Amino acid sequence: MAKNDSIKEIIIKSGNNFHYKVVEFLKTNGWDVLVSPYYCDNITNKSRELDIIAEKLIPVQDMGQFLGDIKIRIFVECKYIKNEVVFWFDDIDRKKAEEFFGLNAVNFGGNVPHYFINQQVAKIFSSSKTNQDNDVIFKSITQSLNGLIYYKNKNIFPKEYSAPLKKQINLPIIVCDKFDFYKVKKDDTYEEINDTFQIELNYSYLNENNKHETDYFLIDVINFRDLESFFDYLIREDIKIFINDILFKDHMKRK
Repeated sequence: MAKNDSIKEIIIKSGNNFHYKVVEFLKTNGWDVLVSPYYCDNITNKSRELDIIAEKLIPVQDMGQFLGDIKIRIFVECKYIKNEVVFWFDDIDRKKAEEFFGLNAVNFGGNVPHYFINQQVAKIFSSSKTNQDNDVIFKSITQSLNGLIYYKNKNIFPKEYSAPLKKQINLPIIVCDKFDFYKVKKDDTYEEINDTFQIELNYSYLNENNKHETDYFLIDVINFRDLESFFDYLIREDIKIFINDILFKDHMKRK
Protein backbone atom coordinates (compact mmCIF):
# COMPACT_ATOMS: atom_id res chain seq x y z
CA MET A 1 0.00 0.00 0.00
CA ALA A 2 1.36 3.44 -0.93
CA LYS A 3 2.11 5.82 1.90
CA ASN A 4 -0.61 8.29 0.84
CA ASP A 5 -3.19 5.49 0.75
CA SER A 6 -2.22 4.25 4.22
CA ILE A 7 -2.51 7.76 5.66
CA LYS A 8 -5.93 8.22 4.05
CA GLU A 9 -7.02 4.86 5.48
CA ILE A 10 -5.99 5.97 8.98
CA ILE A 11 -8.01 9.17 8.58
CA ILE A 12 -11.10 7.35 7.32
CA LYS A 13 -11.03 4.57 9.93
CA SER A 14 -10.28 6.85 12.89
CA GLY A 15 -13.72 8.47 13.03
CA ASN A 16 -12.05 11.72 14.07
CA ASN A 17 -13.55 13.68 11.19
CA PHE A 18 -17.02 13.07 12.59
CA HIS A 19 -15.73 13.77 16.10
CA TYR A 20 -14.54 17.20 14.99
CA LYS A 21 -17.75 17.82 13.07
CA VAL A 22 -19.60 17.57 16.39
CA VAL A 23 -16.96 19.73 18.11
CA GLU A 24 -17.37 22.47 15.51
CA PHE A 25 -21.15 22.32 15.81
CA LEU A 26 -20.96 22.84 19.56
CA LYS A 27 -18.43 25.67 19.34
CA THR A 28 -20.47 27.43 16.65
CA ASN A 29 -23.53 27.23 18.89
CA GLY A 30 -21.88 28.84 21.90
CA TRP A 31 -20.67 25.86 23.92
CA ASP A 32 -17.36 25.71 25.76
CA VAL A 33 -15.75 22.50 24.54
CA LEU A 34 -13.09 20.17 25.92
CA VAL A 35 -11.92 17.66 23.29
CA SER A 36 -10.94 14.09 24.22
CA PRO A 37 -10.18 14.49 27.93
CA TYR A 38 -8.33 11.55 29.50
CA TYR A 39 -8.87 10.31 33.03
CA CYS A 40 -8.04 7.27 35.17
CA ASP A 41 -11.08 5.22 36.17
CA ASN A 42 -11.47 3.92 39.71
CA ILE A 43 -12.08 0.29 38.77
CA THR A 44 -9.13 -0.58 36.54
CA ASN A 45 -6.78 2.35 37.21
CA LYS A 46 -6.40 2.59 33.44
CA SER A 47 -6.53 5.72 31.31
CA ARG A 48 -9.87 6.31 29.60
CA GLU A 49 -10.96 8.81 27.00
CA LEU A 50 -14.24 10.65 26.54
CA ASP A 51 -14.88 12.24 23.15
CA ILE A 52 -16.27 15.60 24.29
CA ILE A 53 -17.28 17.52 27.39
CA ALA A 54 -19.20 20.68 26.59
CA GLU A 55 -20.75 23.31 28.81
CA LYS A 56 -23.11 26.23 28.41
CA LEU A 57 -24.47 28.76 30.90
CA ILE A 58 -28.10 29.83 30.67
CA PRO A 59 -28.85 33.07 32.58
CA VAL A 60 -31.79 33.22 34.96
CA GLN A 61 -33.45 36.64 35.09
CA ASP A 62 -36.44 38.00 36.96
CA MET A 63 -37.91 41.29 35.74
CA GLY A 64 -34.54 42.19 34.19
CA GLN A 65 -32.58 41.27 37.35
CA PHE A 66 -29.86 38.67 36.86
CA LEU A 67 -30.14 35.97 39.53
CA GLY A 68 -27.50 33.49 38.38
CA ASP A 69 -26.90 30.77 35.82
CA ILE A 70 -28.02 27.26 35.02
CA LYS A 71 -25.06 25.20 33.84
CA ILE A 72 -25.69 22.51 31.23
CA ARG A 73 -22.82 20.05 31.00
CA ILE A 74 -22.93 17.33 28.35
CA PHE A 75 -20.76 14.22 28.09
CA VAL A 76 -20.66 13.19 24.45
CA GLU A 77 -19.62 10.06 22.61
CA CYS A 78 -19.47 10.39 18.81
CA LYS A 79 -20.01 7.17 16.88
CA TYR A 80 -19.96 5.97 13.30
CA ILE A 81 -22.70 3.39 12.86
CA LYS A 82 -21.44 0.58 10.66
CA ASN A 83 -23.91 -2.19 11.54
CA GLU A 84 -27.58 -2.50 12.32
CA VAL A 85 -28.54 -2.30 15.98
CA VAL A 86 -31.85 -3.59 17.32
CA PHE A 87 -33.46 -2.18 20.48
CA TRP A 88 -36.21 -3.49 22.73
CA PHE A 89 -38.33 -0.72 24.28
CA ASP A 90 -40.51 -0.56 27.37
CA ASP A 91 -42.25 2.09 29.46
CA ILE A 92 -39.97 4.62 31.14
CA ASP A 93 -39.59 4.36 34.91
CA ARG A 94 -41.39 7.63 35.54
CA LYS A 95 -40.43 8.03 39.19
CA LYS A 96 -36.73 7.39 38.62
CA ALA A 97 -36.75 9.51 35.47
CA GLU A 98 -38.18 12.47 37.38
CA GLU A 99 -35.46 12.03 40.02
CA PHE A 100 -32.83 11.89 37.28
CA PHE A 101 -34.31 15.02 35.69
CA GLY A 102 -34.23 16.76 39.06
CA LEU A 103 -37.87 17.79 39.41
CA ASN A 104 -41.21 16.04 39.65
CA ALA A 105 -44.22 16.52 37.41
CA VAL A 106 -45.76 19.04 39.82
CA ASN A 107 -43.03 21.50 38.82
CA PHE A 108 -43.28 20.99 35.06
CA GLY A 109 -46.06 23.49 34.47
CA GLY A 110 -47.01 23.46 30.81
CA ASN A 111 -43.62 22.27 29.61
CA VAL A 112 -42.67 18.71 28.69
CA PRO A 113 -39.08 17.52 29.29
CA HIS A 114 -37.69 15.73 26.26
CA TYR A 115 -37.40 12.52 28.30
CA PHE A 116 -41.19 12.26 28.51
CA ILE A 117 -42.16 12.95 24.91
CA ASN A 118 -42.46 9.28 23.91
CA GLN A 119 -42.93 7.61 27.32
CA GLN A 120 -40.91 4.61 26.13
CA VAL A 121 -37.18 4.02 26.33
CA ALA A 122 -34.73 1.42 25.07
CA LYS A 123 -33.96 -1.17 27.75
CA ILE A 124 -31.81 -3.71 25.91
CA PHE A 125 -30.11 -3.91 22.54
CA SER A 126 -28.31 -6.30 20.24
CA SER A 127 -26.19 -6.15 17.11
CA SER A 128 -24.16 -8.47 14.94
CA LYS A 129 -21.18 -7.90 17.25
CA THR A 130 -21.09 -10.81 19.68
CA ASN A 131 -18.26 -9.35 21.76
CA GLN A 132 -19.65 -6.68 24.10
CA ASP A 133 -16.38 -4.77 24.17
CA ASN A 134 -16.61 -4.23 20.40
CA ASP A 135 -20.28 -3.25 20.41
CA VAL A 136 -20.63 0.41 19.45
CA ILE A 137 -23.62 1.04 21.76
CA PHE A 138 -22.11 -0.75 24.74
CA LYS A 139 -18.86 1.19 24.37
CA SER A 140 -20.74 4.47 23.97
CA ILE A 141 -22.74 3.88 27.13
CA THR A 142 -19.76 2.99 29.28
CA GLN A 143 -17.56 5.80 27.96
CA SER A 144 -20.17 8.53 28.35
CA LEU A 145 -21.25 7.41 31.84
CA ASN A 146 -17.75 6.79 33.18
CA GLY A 147 -16.74 10.24 31.94
CA LEU A 148 -19.80 11.84 33.52
CA ILE A 149 -19.20 10.11 36.86
CA TYR A 150 -15.56 11.20 36.91
CA TYR A 151 -15.99 14.81 35.77
CA LYS A 152 -19.48 15.82 36.94
CA ASN A 153 -18.29 17.70 40.05
CA LYS A 154 -14.98 18.95 38.69
CA ASN A 155 -14.35 22.54 37.63
CA ILE A 156 -13.58 21.90 33.96
CA PHE A 157 -14.08 25.42 32.58
CA PRO A 158 -13.03 27.88 35.33
CA LYS A 159 -15.28 30.94 35.31
CA GLU A 160 -15.94 33.95 37.51
CA TYR A 161 -19.57 34.05 38.60
CA SER A 162 -21.24 37.34 39.42
CA ALA A 163 -24.12 35.45 41.09
CA PRO A 164 -24.51 31.97 42.61
CA LEU A 165 -24.79 29.04 40.23
CA LYS A 166 -28.45 28.04 40.45
CA LYS A 167 -28.35 24.56 38.95
CA GLN A 168 -26.03 22.17 37.13
CA ILE A 169 -27.52 19.63 34.74
CA ASN A 170 -25.36 16.68 33.59
CA LEU A 171 -26.42 14.91 30.41
CA PRO A 172 -24.85 11.80 28.82
CA ILE A 173 -25.29 11.86 25.05
CA ILE A 174 -24.43 9.57 22.12
CA VAL A 175 -24.26 11.38 18.76
CA CYS A 176 -24.33 9.15 15.68
CA ASP A 177 -23.37 9.98 12.11
CA LYS A 178 -26.54 8.19 11.00
CA PHE A 179 -29.21 5.88 12.38
CA ASP A 180 -29.28 2.23 11.36
CA PHE A 181 -31.42 1.38 14.37
CA TYR A 182 -34.55 -0.73 14.68
CA LYS A 183 -37.25 -1.13 17.31
CA VAL A 184 -38.70 -4.58 18.04
CA LYS A 185 -42.50 -4.58 18.12
CA LYS A 186 -44.68 -6.85 20.26
CA ASP A 187 -45.30 -9.30 17.41
CA ASP A 188 -41.53 -9.67 16.88
CA THR A 189 -41.62 -7.56 13.75
CA TYR A 190 -39.57 -4.38 13.69
CA GLU A 191 -39.60 -0.80 12.51
CA GLU A 192 -36.95 1.80 11.83
CA ILE A 193 -36.02 4.31 14.52
CA ASN A 194 -35.81 7.77 12.95
CA ASP A 195 -35.95 10.13 15.92
CA THR A 196 -33.94 10.83 19.06
CA PHE A 197 -34.57 8.26 21.79
CA GLN A 198 -33.25 7.38 25.24
CA ILE A 199 -31.53 4.33 26.69
CA GLU A 200 -32.55 3.68 30.32
CA LEU A 201 -30.29 1.78 32.68
CA ASN A 202 -29.16 1.33 36.25
CA TYR A 203 -25.37 1.66 36.31
CA SER A 204 -23.10 0.34 39.06
CA TYR A 205 -19.67 1.83 39.62
CA LEU A 206 -17.02 2.71 42.21
CA ASN A 207 -17.24 6.29 43.45
CA GLU A 208 -14.32 8.55 44.44
CA ASN A 209 -14.20 6.82 47.84
CA ASN A 210 -14.04 3.36 46.22
CA LYS A 211 -17.54 2.58 47.41
CA HIS A 212 -20.05 0.84 45.17
CA GLU A 213 -22.94 2.98 43.94
CA THR A 214 -25.79 2.31 41.55
CA ASP A 215 -27.42 5.24 39.78
CA TYR A 216 -30.23 5.53 37.28
CA PHE A 217 -29.40 7.17 33.94
CA LEU A 218 -31.13 8.18 30.74
CA ILE A 219 -28.80 8.49 27.77
CA ASP A 220 -29.92 10.43 24.71
CA VAL A 221 -29.13 8.82 21.34
CA ILE A 222 -29.16 11.50 18.63
CA ASN A 223 -28.69 11.51 14.88
CA PHE A 224 -26.25 14.32 14.03
CA ARG A 225 -28.78 15.83 11.63
CA ASP A 226 -31.13 16.35 14.61
CA LEU A 227 -28.57 17.86 16.96
CA GLU A 228 -29.72 21.45 16.45
CA SER A 229 -33.39 20.66 17.03
CA PHE A 230 -32.48 18.58 20.10
CA PHE A 231 -30.68 21.48 21.77
CA ASP A 232 -33.38 23.94 20.72
CA TYR A 233 -35.96 21.80 22.52
CA LEU A 234 -33.67 21.32 25.51
CA ILE A 235 -33.37 25.08 26.03
CA ARG A 236 -36.98 25.89 25.18
CA GLU A 237 -38.65 23.19 27.29
CA ASP A 238 -36.32 21.43 29.76
CA ILE A 239 -34.33 24.46 30.89
CA LYS A 240 -37.42 26.65 31.06
CA ILE A 241 -38.85 24.24 33.64
CA PHE A 242 -35.82 24.77 35.87
CA ILE A 243 -35.91 28.54 35.35
CA ASN A 244 -39.58 28.70 36.33
CA ASP A 245 -38.90 26.55 39.41
CA ILE A 246 -35.98 28.79 40.45
CA LEU A 247 -38.11 31.93 40.00
CA PHE A 248 -40.98 30.42 41.99
CA LYS A 249 -38.67 29.52 44.91
CA ASP A 250 -37.03 32.95 44.75
CA HIS A 251 -40.42 34.65 44.98
CA MET A 252 -41.43 32.45 47.93
CA LYS A 253 -38.25 33.48 49.81
CA ARG A 254 -39.12 37.13 49.39
CA LYS A 255 -42.52 36.77 51.00
